[in-house]
Amino acid sequence: MAPKPILELLPDPSFLTLKDFTYAYRDMGEKPDARSRHSKAPLLLLHGFGGDMNAWYFSQGPLSRNRRVLCPDFPGHGQSDLDVGNGGPEHFANGLKALLEALEIDHAHLCGHSMGGSVALAFALRYPEHVASLCLVNPAGLGPELDLQWFQRYAEAKTAQDLFACLQPLTPNPTLITEKMIAYALEQRQRTGQSLKQLAAPSLAAQGQAYNYAPRLPDIACPALVIWGKEDPILPLHQTASLPEKFSLKVLDGIGHMPPQEDPSLFNRLLSDFLAQQDRL
Repeated sequence: MAPKPILELLPDPSFLTLKDFTYAYRDMGEKPDARSRHSKAPLLLLHGFGGDMNAWYFSQGPLSRNRRVLCPDFPGHGQSDLDVGNGGPEHFANGLKALLEALEIDHAHLCGHSMGGSVALAFALRYPEHVASLCLVNPAGLGPELDLQWFQRYAEAKTAQDLFACLQPLTPNPTLITEKMIAYALEQRQRTGQSLKQLAAPSLAAQGQAYNYAPRLPDIACPALVIWGKEDPILPLHQTASLPEKFSLKVLDGIGHMPPQEDPSLFNRLLSDFLAQQDRL
């Protein structure tokens, strides 16, 4: 019997309606015992612009072997509702806080990729008492620079050819951009395309990243790890110059904008080791 596609091996998503907005999320791993001092804080994996919870399909399973791991779809992405509000990281962070409250999660590790990194930063700055640690993966929000032409093409992509032309430059390994990946992205884009254009508008108007948290990084008190693919053509590595010394930086040679997909074993090991350090504190 042929093996099932990897997405079919993951649990079905859950849905939670808060007021008039429905979030989709995938929840894996054992829930911690709130009565135990030794329970491990859950981990939230936050996807990037145009992605969804399945961006973490190489990571959620392995990382959930010894802790609870949740992957939500942001507003306007995946199977969550399409209303993106004002589209800013603070708005998404507020929604994330409401989701965690509804799930009775008071304290969590946050790991955000690209746009998800800017949301994780906004959350850590606004709700520091609820953040156990922070992991930023090729994050947005650390400076104004952005490949604006690519960003506009990706926000407006409508066909398989458009999406292939946008996704292919993200990694130096062209074999990662498969027909199945393009077909899945196209299916999602047919539902979320208008929301993505709305989200892209502030950065297109600003001619660069519209949200820059670099000046506020010293205010983040929790442990922080930054993982950056050196070959990222979208968000330049030199924006790590703004990182405080207390932030740990891991630069990955031969990796582009998508470390969790490009080298999942390495990414999972780096994040697991970082979380294990926090568990021992």
